Amino acid sequence: AVRNGQYGSNFINTIELRSAKDPAAIARDVRQVLTEIDPGLLVINVNTLSDDVLRSLSQEAVIAILAVFFAMLALVLACVGLYGLMAYIVQRRTGEIGIRIALGADRGQVVGMVLREALAQAIAGVFIGIPLAFVTQHLVANKLFGINPMDVRNSAIAALTLVLCITVAAFVPAYRASRVDPLVALRHNA
Repeated sequence: AVRNGQYGSNFINTIELRSAKDPAAIARDVRQVLTEIDPGLLVINVNTLSDDVLRSLSQEAVIAILAVFFAMLALVLACVGLYGLMAYIVQRRTGEIGIRIALGADRGQVVGMVLREALAQAIAGVFIGIPLAFVTQHLVANKLFGINPMDVRNSAIAALTLVLCITVAAFVPAYRASRVDPLVALRHNA
């Protein structure tokens, strides 16, 4: 037990007990024994260590949940932005795609062409982003508790997420481009 005279002689900050029994079951007995030892002692809270730890970490847990929420929101917004960009690029190339289809390109080739170009951009982003992350890791290292900012697994997950987002964002415009009627595309381009 730790006695603290700050609030008078009848104040104890903390009593730590170790028991194999359920902490909630012995709380009544602890109160009774403390009252027998010092009748003027006021027992306010009886908490388990795990409850105290959870209470002390609750703010960090809320911050972590909010960080995950906003990270997912940013990922969704990035995918929507990439979709818009890819749709715009494909729309600008409607005439070229119509000519390719008129010259015999099948739908799979058109989809593959658009996806290859999108994946080339994704791979370029990975090759630029990972070295930049290594260079700037010291800026966030002290804010990440128990996480290595340049863990290979985390970097691989981030790179694969980027590639997956770009692939999904590019697929719908690529599929629509493969369905273009060559005559309509050529008229649209003229």
